[in-house]
Amino acid sequence: MRFACLVLLAVAAASAPSAQVRQDLVELGGSGTLQFSDGDAVLYLSPTLGYFVTNQIEVGLNPSIATDFDDGTVYLTAFGAYHFAASPTARTVPFVAALLGGSVTDGGGLALGAEAGVKQFFQPGGALVVNAFVTTDESFDAVVAGVEAGVSIFL
Repeated sequence: MRFACLVLLAVAAASAPSAQVRQDLVELGGSGTLQFSDGDAVLYLSPTLGYFVTNQIEVGLNPSIATDFDDGTVYLTAFGAYHFAASPTARTVPFVAALLGGSVTDGGGLALGAEAGVKQFFQPGGALVVNAFVTTDESFDAVVAGVEAGVSIFL
């Protein structure tokens, strides 16, 4: 709850003159996901740090923690995203991304993934981010698909 309040406060205070994506922009975001699998509930909390190397291409890191309320696992995922901004002032910006990551705490192997979504800017410097994703597990035995929503600020 405290994290959500801080994110909402940061979004409200964001004062970037251009809310839309552009080169040298930094994205700070966060999301939460509650997943049910085999009768267990797993909570994922994921902050995001991204940097736009061009007007359309963003690279970054997405550390996350997953807990089934007994044990926790920390993951680190690197991403590269392409944004389909129709204009520098577009309020709706679709994107696709490639993901590469793995567990930091379990010492597992690498996992691959992809996502597609949209960043809907609701004010200068603030956006609601919604995306669908598909990933493998670290042994490539299972595929996980889902939908995620979060909030980002752009500095």
